[in-house]
Amino acid sequence: MNLLYWNIQNLSAEKYQEADVQTVISNALLPGVGPPFAWVPDIIVIVEVHTRAANQQPGQIYQTDGTTGLSLIAGLMAAIDNNYQCVPPVSTGTGYYSEAVGLIYNSAIFTFQGPHVWSNFGPVPATEIGCNFATATPPWNRFLQGAINQGAVNPTFQLAAYPNPWDVGPFQDLGVALPAPQIFYPDALNTSFVGFPYPWNRSPVRFLLTYPNGAAINTLDIFAVHTSPSTVDDVNQATLGTAAVAGLAEVTAAPGANGAKLVLGDFNVPTNNAGGAYAGFFANQYLAAIGNNGFEAVGTPTLFNTGNPRPDDFNYLNWNRGSIDNIFYRSNGIVFNNFGIIDQVSGSIFNGTPWASELQTQIGNYGANATNSFRGWDNFGHIAIRIATGASQQRLGASDHLPLVLSF
Repeated sequence: MNLLYWNIQNLSAEKYQEADVQTVISNALLPGVGPPFAWVPDIIVIVEVHTRAANQQPGQIYQTDGTTGLSLIAGLMAAIDNNYQCVPPVSTGTGYYSEAVGLIYNSAIFTFQGPHVWSNFGPVPATEIGCNFATATPPWNRFLQGAINQGAVNPTFQLAAYPNPWDVGPFQDLGVALPAPQIFYPDALNTSFVGFPYPWNRSPVRFLLTYPNGAAINTLDIFAVHTSPSTVDDVNQATLGTAAVAGLAEVTAAPGANGAKLVLGDFNVPTNNAGGAYAGFFANQYLAAIGNNGFEAVGTPTLFNTGNPRPDDFNYLNWNRGSIDNIFYRSNGIVFNNFGIIDQVSGSIFNGTPWASELQTQIGNYGANATNSFRGWDNFGHIAIRIATGASQQRLGASDHLPLVLSF
């Protein structure tokens, strides 16, 4: 089985519907000619689904150009196999930090189990359904206090239907509890919650997937992460946010039998200059796909050089920031076989399957003064970014990040 994780920069329907960009995205997900395709992802995790706007709150589902873009990608996968399902994209972070996380999975293999359920207040533990302020478990009762402050009389947690267009397939309202991912709400709500590192920053989004393994049931516990990058005002923001993820009780607890935990995403902290951000993972027996104990060496780039890309000696990759994307994993009975970084500039091979270069002019065919040609839209531009020249503006390609793939 295969998993693909990708930070698709500012994913939106507008981006996906641009033909050249759509080709890059679809060829990353489904390499080669098909169907049938030689390689398919059974699980797809996408961060940076665009939902940023004033007053956006974590734990909500917003219908934006970003979530529409995610639904188009889900439609791409369903067109080759109608067993693919998309978990309704719950937002994380507040206001202009808000983004949604997309998880698309093959429901013929996996069952999405939450770990929370969808309620009239968003994702909550199933044990809170039917509770009011007096009976709800702290800190969840703080949600109800907020409703009381706004004039509600004895509000309770109730099962709810997902909003359209997400009320389909296993998420269709049939009067039963609908599984929802777990959102780690900010500490501004209550000190029992955690900040990453501040109340407005994005938290992880947790998904539980199970699948049969003979007579046993295997469990994948996935934490999708996109920390807020460090800034001039706060150079430690990403480091502190990553350390907070590593310290979550749900992350530090060992996986159960026939289980594995995957903490994956864009941590905005390079493995070659982590400043202790990842220490909590290693202290709790996690391995890193990119790291001294991983499939790839420390500093292997997962980010394109979008400031000064050049076609010589892989200088279109960002060697300064290295691997800010990674997959940390801890297993109790599930074997992870291989890991790869998909480079659609030079092309890649993973588990024998080739991903073709998306360049019009292939690497090795650029002359000494052909940097501008390499940066053009038909080459590096539609893959990552077209560099501004003269009076022209920069133009975003598919993403400034490279997809990561894992087989198990």
